[in-house]
Amino acid sequence: MKYFVSDFHFGANSKVDNLTFSRFETFCNSLSEGDELYILGDFFDFWIEYKTFARSDYLEIYFVLLDTKKRGVKIFLFRGNHDFFRGDFWKKFCTDFFDKDVKFEQNGKVFFCTHGDEIRNDSAYSIIRFIFRNAFFQFLYKLLHPDFAVYLANLLSKLSQKKNAEKVKSEERKERYRKCAFEFLGKKNCDILIAGHSHICDLVKSGDKIYANSGVWFEKPTYILLDGKKLFLKEFCGDLQKDIILEEKEI
Repeated sequence: MKYFVSDFHFGANSKVDNLTFSRFETFCNSLSEGDELYILGDFFDFWIEYKTFARSDYLEIYFVLLDTKKRGVKIFLFRGNHDFFRGDFWKKFCTDFFDKDVKFEQNGKVFFCTHGDEIRNDSAYSIIRFIFRNAFFQFLYKLLHPDFAVYLANLLSKLSQKKNAEKVKSEERKERYRKCAFEFLGKKNCDILIAGHSHICDLVKSGDKIYANSGVWFEKPTYILLDGKKLFLKEFCGDLQKDIILEEKEI
């Protein structure tokens, strides 16, 4: 089975991190050999890869991923707008990691997997995204001492969180994301879009197209499950067999 999660934002809040990590560890321990875990970006609140430096406060997370991989679970890590993967570090802990979006086919349907920050057409954000994802600008940023680079990134993240806290997760906002998602699907010529980023979990069908959003784990541990010819939006309760089904759709 394929599981899709996103937006843990590890490192953003140490108090929230403890609960989020505990949930994630239990979730990973519940996965079985042959399962596939897709982490659709913003796993960390800030990650940029250095050649000889890795954040020590993420050690437990590295080992959970490594243990899960050793048990035969395939792990696929996607870039977000807070984390960027360009080096070889994650080869040790994941089956593969992606600095781009991914398509795959199953049951005659074309799936498009992405973090989701490109779904809405926002010119100002497009410029910021280009700078953040550009290899040259990342190289310049890594010239900073890692301690200062992490401090600066955390400061910017807190400013962003303060701004985003003012946005209400209303039905109107959810509908705007849905509209953008289905328009995005049409442009990509795909059948099913699975994303994160918006922090609004969702699973909705329009005609023969489906938009699924895995939500945000540091608030509520929701995930998307692809099981045969069905997609489920579920809330993790500590046991995969007893998880709450929030929505389900035939693909």
